[in-house]
Amino acid sequence: MEVAFVCKSGSPYFAYYTCPDYYFAVVAPGGSASFGGPFETEKFRSAVSQAIGVFVVKCLKDALKVDAGREIVSFSHNRAHTNVLAYISSIASWAPIQHNDAEGDDASERKAAAVDSGRMKLSDVIAVNELSPSA
Repeated sequence: MEVAFVCKSGSPYFAYYTCPDYYFAVVAPGGSASFGGPFETEKFRSAVSQAIGVFVVKCLKDALKVDAGREIVSFSHNRAHTNVLAYISSIASWAPIQHNDAEGDDASERKAAAVDSGRMKLSDVIAVNELSPSA
């Protein structure tokens, strides 16, 4: 899941996290119902996003001496088919890949494979300067 923290300066911070229990539940045959339904799913995503926000503010302050607590004005988390954190083998690291509803379920995997094979540059598919297209 991607969380965008909108800042007064206009340049957002992004945080990405994975939660296997959540992902397995929402992709199961019952969908979000297996995770308690849409209301519980949204509650979970908001609670986790808030906790990540606290972590981001603390980390930026401790590591970089940046007071993001005064800069961040809101947050939003992505929905299905928006930016996805994908492992890029060629750089041996994770990267936020831009993915939107119009692209289909395998867009992130196709883009990661294209970057790995050298057919695309990571800078062409990475989501770093703006919110997810459907956010």
